[in-house]
Amino acid sequence: MSSPAEKPSLSSDPSIHPDALVLDCELGYWTEVGAFTEMRQSSMDDYSYIVQGGDVVWTTIGNSAPLPETCG
Repeated sequence: MSSPAEKPSLSSDPSIHPDALVLDCELGYWTEVGAFTEMRQSSMDDYSYIVQGGDVVWTTIGNSAPLPETCG
C-alpha cells in the first residue's frame, strides 16, 4: 500500500496499515486499523475497524464497532 486510500484484502487475520502504530494490543478476527492511527494498550473485538488518523489508548472496542474519522 502506498497511500492511506489503498485498502488491503481483508482476511480473518487483523489488517494493520503500514503507516499505523499498534503497540501492546489485542486485535480480533476480521479487524482493520487504518493509516496514521495509533493504538496502545487496547483491544478490539472481532469485525471492528478504525479508519485513518485515530488515536486509541487504554480502550476496549467491542464486537462489530466501526470507529469513523470523527466521533461525537
